[in-house]
Amino acid sequence: MTTDPVSPKATHEEARTRTLLEHVLEEGSLRDLLPLQAFDDESLYALGYELYAKARYEPAAALFALLVARDCFERRYLQAYAACLQMMGRHATALSHHLTAALMDPEDPTTIFHACECLIAMGHVDLAGEALTKLQTLYPPGKNDSLLRRAQGILDLIQQHSLKRKEGSSYDPYHP
Repeated sequence: MTTDPVSPKATHEEARTRTLLEHVLEEGSLRDLLPLQAFDDESLYALGYELYAKARYEPAAALFALLVARDCFERRYLQAYAACLQMMGRHATALSHHLTAALMDPEDPTTIFHACECLIAMGHVDLAGEALTKLQTLYPPGKNDSLLRRAQGILDLIQQHSLKRKEGSSYDPYHP
């Protein structure tokens, strides 16, 4: 059995990746390696937000992805990027970003809620229902009331869907 030699380009890419990783671990972001002279991060975020509001999700996602690359520990950049991905129908990728953002601030239920929306879109309705039920027990009423009402609305729809599915599976042609 022969093995292919590692190309110099692959070795160079691995070295660059290692260097970038070391930089992030030491400095906390790539902001100084991705300089943008004409715009600061807040201007880019505002522009991305405006594009998102106008349903221009692809260019907004590109801006938010750049912001995430520049500062991967800024939760709102990650949330905005995940929201764009979700709106573009890239639910699996959006789900992973929503969950990462949720880990950054476990006190905020919104990212869990949006992760559940992704699960539903991916066909994992029962899992989303379990997560929404847990969301309601973890976050008491108060400042999250509107989100909890939305979660309950989705849970009601899931339960209706589940009942219809069960009714359909016990079809008896002799007792309509």
